[in-house]
Amino acid sequence: TKSHNNNFEKFAQTFGAGDAVTACLDLETRRIYFCKNGQLTPDPAFSLDKDWSGWPMYPHVLTKEAKFSVCFDGSGGAPPAPKLPDGGEFRWISEAGDALVPHPTRVSGGAGPAATVQDEEDDAGAQFVLTPYGWRTVKEAGGLTQEWKKSVDAYVAHFKACLDMEREAEREAVEEKVKKRTTRQLQDEGIGVSGLYAQFDATNGRITLWPEGWRLPYLSEIKWGRHVLLSTVNDGVQLDDASKTIMGEVESIQKDQMVLVTTFERL
Repeated sequence: TKSHNNNFEKFAQTFGAGDAVTACLDLETRRIYFCKNGQLTPDPAFSLDKDWSGWPMYPHVLTKEAKFSVCFDGSGGAPPAPKLPDGGEFRWISEAGDALVPHPTRVSGGAGPAATVQDEEDDAGAQFVLTPYGWRTVKEAGGLTQEWKKSVDAYVAHFKACLDMEREAEREAVEEKVKKRTTRQLQDEGIGVSGLYAQFDATNGRITLWPEGWRLPYLSEIKWGRHVLLSTVNDGVQLDDASKTIMGEVESIQKDQMVLVTTFERL
């Protein structure tokens, strides 16, 4: 699935645990491709109009309930940089060089890295601004001011508010499910299971759960990598009381046991 402007549509293959996904930007045709385990998608995922020419672009990853690692130089077991259908080759960001990756002190239109700017010899001293490459003096940043920071702060605040609303909605959905259904109904719907025994490995933060004398049923909503709630038998789910309900991530699930990883220190 690919998305832009909150519009989602099916695209190429699905991916999951152990897959390597590479994002490729063709600067000549202004097209964005994706690559799964070294295999480039035949068609571009996005095409940018000419107004984007010359604008800097930054890699960005947005996920939900997933762990991942990133690579900018082909190390760490990443697949080789893919080739275009016409034979052209993509290069890792680390190999792009100064022609494509600007120096942190380069001024737009300048010939190269600017010389180090000495502190102003007045009472106020040098004025510093925060750039995408770290703190720089105003001169090093080419006269950059902090006006952009207001937009960035508003951008962050917008998404924080959305995440807070999403978190609250998920909380209400969980409470709706567990408080209006019996444990039998939860199990029949694949949402939960009760009556398990547990052993807590406090050293490694792992909880092993298993049924005694029966097998775990098929749980459609409890899979590898999902976060689940673990509660005591008598008191039910109480999200505000960690002595009654804690959270863990499913590390493995089989017919006879389930293993959770948790940051809580006790069961």
